[in-house]
Amino acid sequence: MLSYIKKILFAEEYVYEFDGKLFIDKDQSLHPIANLDDIDGAKKILTDFNNQAFARVIYIESQPKYAELLAKKKINDSGEFDDSIDLHVHKKQKVSDLTKLYCTPIPAHVLEHYRNLVASNDNGIVLSSIHDALWATIKKYNFSEPTVLVFTHYKSYEVLIASAKQVYFAGKFNAFEYDRESITSIWDVIGNEVKKIQVELSDSIKSAYLYHGGIEQEIVNVITNKLSSLSIDLTIPKVSAGKKHNLHLLMKSLDLSPLMGSFLDKAAFFFQKNSSAINFSVVFIALSLFAFSAYAKLEIKSLNESTNNKNSAIKQFKLPVVNIPDDLAQNIGFYQQLRNTVQEKQISDVFADLATAASEYVTINKLNFSQNQSISSIKVNGNIVSSFDDAYQSYKKMIASLNSDGYTVTEELFTTNINQSDFSFVLEHK
Repeated sequence: MLSYIKKILFAEEYVYEFDGKLFIDKDQSLHPIANLDDIDGAKKILTDFNNQAFARVIYIESQPKYAELLAKKKINDSGEFDDSIDLHVHKKQKVSDLTKLYCTPIPAHVLEHYRNLVASNDNGIVLSSIHDALWATIKKYNFSEPTVLVFTHYKSYEVLIASAKQVYFAGKFNAFEYDRESITSIWDVIGNEVKKIQVELSDSIKSAYLYHGGIEQEIVNVITNKLSSLSIDLTIPKVSAGKKHNLHLLMKSLDLSPLMGSFLDKAAFFFQKNSSAINFSVVFIALSLFAFSAYAKLEIKSLNESTNNKNSAIKQFKLPVVNIPDDLAQNIGFYQQLRNTVQEKQISDVFADLATAASEYVTINKLNFSQNQSISSIKVNGNIVSSFDDAYQSYKKMIASLNSDGYTVTEELFTTNINQSDFSFVLEHK
């Protein structure tokens, strides 16, 4: 089991999905493939959600604990999407009396497609959005000043303006055609958006970075000229000689090994509950590690004992410092990170407690994990299909059961419609 988890977390097969088409890195460039079955083993997929989900920054007149629910309602009520949406939040921040959300609304049918995709693949899939990768890049390089990141493939441009502490703008732009005239027109639009942020920030944006799936010099010139007119220098992160794209650098920013210590700020597990078990269906930024931590506990304990013995021997004989080979260092790092996630309360125990506490009418749709020192915090979202009285009684019984299991329940929110009630709360366990 542990080797299976590690195979997924350190998968080296990168797959790119843009406009519903799949590509792999082959012979220094991106090559189309028919489907995922053409590739053996675990895969990391970078997706644009088939051009049906668009990142943005929105402000909600609410405290942070209510912001996601209100933002979801606002977007659903706007009529922008034909389907109801779920909200994939990259960053949430309180700004005065408002809450700023950097997020990607995902239509329900799109989300269901990816749930089925992950569930039907036996080898393991790590699924990340383009803005997951852009935001991870900002954090990885700890940009202290507002910086423009651009991702492009063919006619599409994803733009993020952010520093390591603030997100200022996120958006997607599509040109009508892949020619100089169309690309120039769409960059006039993008340039106007960048200029607005520049004015707000007193012209403090000086740098931009371009990530691409293969781009012609003529198009690079268009982008460079537009940004230069705004006094912004464009850099295209370098790759090995002959390589025609640099998307793998975005994927490297998503590597779990350097980021797992903070659980990537938030890992979202989407699953549905039935009467006897919890079924996982899709994991964003795939911390599938949590679901299996209980299986690793004995192996980690044995590893710790062995490590402690070796440490004692090292101290006794005062061995000199040696350079650890990269592959061994990666293995050591993996086990250390896995050990760190095995807290007093196992994640598998949390799932079991939720399944026990929830009645048959309760569906838990989403869990968000975060950690602050020794406190594990879990945001729970779900719904209850029943009359208001029955739904509220089921909800209160679930909270009481969790309290009796040693959890502290905070940030409770319970709303109701005619036939369904929605709820969210935060669980903490020291």
